Amino acid sequence: MSWDDLDSTTSQQLRTALTVVTTRLAVQAAPVLLTVAETASVMRVSKQTVYRLVHGGHLPAVRTASGKSFRIAEAVVLEYVRELFKQAPVNPR
Repeated sequence: MSWDDLDSTTSQQLRTALTVVTTRLAVQAAPVLLTVAETASVMRVSKQTVYRLVHGGHLPAVRTASGKSFRIAEAVVLEYVRELFKQAPVNPR
């Protein structure tokens, strides 16, 4: 069966549904980018610590178009924190 075998109403409804699904999948696939302040909040550290991590190459970031700000992928932040917890001692006392 092809698009040509369907009546025009059904064909249009299916095309619209596919467009909606494709758009939703594209939005879900787009990375969530955090500001330095949002990253600091997630990590529970200061903004200066985030800047140090970015400048030190420990936390990858991209500059905004203005070149004045950074954006950090939320997935990268969460993975960085997970790795730190894996390396933390079980009984820190």
